[in-house]
Amino acid sequence: MFRIFNGATVKTRISKKNKYLGLTCIVYAISRTHLDMLYQELCDHPMVVMVF
Repeated sequence: MFRIFNGATVKTRISKKNKYLGLTCIVYAISRTHLDMLYQELCDHPMVVMVF
């Protein structure tokens, strides 16, 4: 079965001033549209400050 996201690969780090929590995760998008939709959802979330 093909996995789009594996939670076991998430890496976290706290900012120098303990203000932010950074998350790094690998996502396997099935299409450019899928990736664009995910990016937009993350950008629209009120708890997300930056997506790249």
